Amino acid sequence: MTASDALVGDSDWPGLRQFFRLERSTVLLKTGEVRAVIVYRVTSLDRAHTTVERLLRLTWYGVDESIQSAC
Repeated sequence: MTASDALVGDSDWPGLRQFFRLERSTVLLKTGEVRAVIVYRVTSLDRAHTTVERLLRLTWYGVDESIQSAC
């Protein structure tokens, strides 16, 4: 996971304090196929008030699937 506050002040997104990118890989046991997904998130939590573990807890997989299928 990579997090950044580089867009703060340059974005019109209200309350933006940081964004992060999360890469996930899954291996399908039956076929050995590897599936990779990259997820992007924005948050109003600044670096001083959150941890990587907290950002990971805020990531909801069901939303990822809907975003992925819409792209």
